[in-house]
Order: sequence, then C-alpha cells, then structure tokens
Amino acid sequence: MDPPPAYHLQSVPKQGKNYIRLQEPQEPTFQTSVVVEQPHRVAPLPRDHLLWSLFTFIYCNTFCLGLVALYYSIKSRDRKVLGDLEGARGDGNTARSVNIGTLTLTLTLCLIVIIITFT
Repeated sequence: MDPPPAYHLQSVPKQGKNYIRLQEPQEPTFQTSVVVEQPHRVAPLPRDHLLWSLFTFIYCNTFCLGLVALYYSIKSRDRKVLGDLEGARGDGNTARSVNIGTLTLTLTLCLIVIIITFT
C-alpha cells in the first residue's frame, strides 16, 4: 500500500483568510553526470628495428653494415629494457639509418651487376 502523498507549501499568506495552495508531489529529478578521465599521453616506446636488422644481416650484409645495424638494434633493445628511453631511441634511429643505407647500397650493387651482365 502506498503512503499518502506529501504536499508541499507553495505560498503561505501572512494575513487574511486566504487558503494555502497545495502542490502535488513531483517525482524527484536526478541529473546524471558523466566523468570522463582522459589518460595522460605517454610517448610511444622507441623502436629497435631488430627484425629488419636481422634481415639486413643475413641477406644484405654489404661491407658488414648488416652487422653494425644488428649491433645497434640489440643495444637499443637493451637500453629500452633498462629504462633509458632516450638512449634507446637514439640507437634505434642509428639502426634504422644503417639499415636504409645497407639496403640502398645492396640494391644499387645488384642493379649494377644486372646492367653489366646484360650489356
């Protein structure tokens, strides 16, 4: 069984024979609020390019530059594990640069050999 409705006073006269007006009870209105927490932007971990360096070391080891790229990749991975992110980023960039140079040099030498063979 529902309890009797509670009426709220809207206005109360101070003098006179005015009646007090009663107001019907209303359902309480709730405002829902949403709190959105944005995570702090964290710099991405540096890349070590280890697989690319392994490929360069095995297949494109011109002038032993593949070994140099592999060395810097492993060094970058070790620094990342130790928490030195700036050093790891620098060694990863060096490994990437050596990989690009080695691949460019190897493809250029292969192209020269093909051209000389067919002429």
